Amino acid sequence: MPQNQQAFLNNALLGAVKEPSLDLQTRSFLITAFLQSGAEVNARDQEGRTSLMLAVLDQDLATVRFLLAMHGTSVSVRDHNGQTALMHASYKGCFEIVRALVSAECGEEQFKVRDTAGRTALMYAEQCGHSEIAEFLKRRHFRVAQDTSDGCCDQTGKPTYALR
Repeated sequence: MPQNQQAFLNNALLGAVKEPSLDLQTRSFLITAFLQSGAEVNARDQEGRTSLMLAVLDQDLATVRFLLAMHGTSVSVRDHNGQTALMHASYKGCFEIVRALVSAECGEEQFKVRDTAGRTALMYAEQCGHSEIAEFLKRRHFRVAQDTSDGCCDQTGKPTYALR
């Protein structure tokens, strides 16, 4: 596919996600059509944000779920500030989106990722006063770390929640 056609499709995909006047059915139809035509599901805008990140920033749970169901959608992509979709969701305070993102890709690595300022998703939740999200991330990180034998507990067996 020619590069200008790819860029057009990628921009159209990002635009469909950002357009506030579209209902879910129309948005889903457009996203599917652009992807089937060759748009990249993890295409980025000028700030390095993917369609998933844009849906997260708009707190559009339905679109987030739709994108997560698409083959190849990555939760771990970082924007130009080093932020992931999980960091954006933690900052915005949308618990259901945080839960959807964590469920989509539950590897421990997503809990350790730091942006260019050194912040993790947990730090965003705590700094923004989203205690429900912070507690969820702590519990989920502990459970994942236990499952992967990462040693997130101290010698007494208590969780340290250290996000390395």
